[in-house]
Amino acid sequence: MSAEAAGDGGERLMLRPGVFRAVGADGVLRLARWPHAEALGRLGPGEAEALECLAERPCTARELSAVTGHDTGPLLARLRDGGWLDITVTDGDRALYTIRPLRSPPP
Repeated sequence: MSAEAAGDGGERLMLRPGVFRAVGADGVLRLARWPHAEALGRLGPGEAEALECLAERPCTARELSAVTGHDTGPLLARLRDGGWLDITVTDGDRALYTIRPLRSPPP
């Protein structure tokens, strides 16, 4: 079954290389990759596990939801909007190209 048929739109997602994650004493998740840093807030159910998966290997949105047992859409939207993800566009199992943001997209 192709990624499109599985509802993933032909994308595999992964945290950009060099992104550091930390949760402060206040429980707020922060991401950093020089020269950019962002506080994403407190982690919801399954979000820490989703971040671990994204740091380890490319994943589809559907795989992340299956692994965590939660909807990871809101987290993925925040990571995508912040420029924290490499996005590889695929045709079935074949990678076509990867979008690697150099910075966060403008508002």
